[in-house]
Amino acid sequence: MIACLLHDVGYCEEFKREDDWLNHGRRSAAIARLFLESLGLESEMIQEICYGIAIHVDDTADFEGERTPFAISIGDADNLDRFDA
Repeated sequence: MIACLLHDVGYCEEFKREDDWLNHGRRSAAIARLFLESLGLESEMIQEICYGIAIHVDDTADFEGERTPFAISIGDADNLDRFDA
């Protein structure tokens, strides 16, 4: 649930170029990481949530992570919502 709520938090920043939209997953992951760490969640959980957020736009992260079913589901859920499926 928390990953779904945070996956687009990067939209709080102004997009000046098209690349900014493509990078919003990675920016969202960076912003979300700080918040998740403040909650005291386990580091493995934070990593998996942030990786899923980072890859949800273009399947690319700027840090190492594992494409777990959970991480992949963040992008899948975003697509379902986007297309009202």
